[in-house]
Amino acid sequence: MPELARRWMESGQVETFERIVREEATAWQAIAADRLEGFELKAHPASFHTWLTLPEPWRPTDFAREAERQGVIVTPAEAFAIGRDTVPFAVRLSLTGPMTRDDLVAGLDIVARLARNTPSALSIVIQDRRTVRRPLSGLSLPVPKRPCRAVRNRRVRP
Repeated sequence: MPELARRWMESGQVETFERIVREEATAWQAIAADRLEGFELKAHPASFHTWLTLPEPWRPTDFAREAERQGVIVTPAEAFAIGRDTVPFAVRLSLTGPMTRDDLVAGLDIVARLARNTPSALSIVIQDRRTVRRPLSGLSLPVPKRPCRAVRNRRVRP
């Protein structure tokens, strides 16, 4: 393996690989900027991730949970926090998860649609002296086929 690396360095192939990777990262950043136009993004132009600052009233963990329900994994800023410093209201979008540019566009469109809407809220309905919690969606997105345990209707005794 060291011999192969030496040959690549001597032949200039390492520089070619680096250039190709930087160009691809730059292209994927441009796609993210296009699909998330109007939102605050922070990223290095040749990075394979970007930070999306969330609009009010989104909280990073709620946004990540809602995005996962829609099939997109994002990471809340809290996951990168050290100590007790203030954490920005942002999520990290990895641009390397999708296999194709079309997959990237589809995922970013879901993220943009979520960010433009308000988070799901829990409503409390009183029925027969029992409290029932159920999700109310302010989003115009399809309802997941199988909701996770956290959002299933539950009856709680008063």
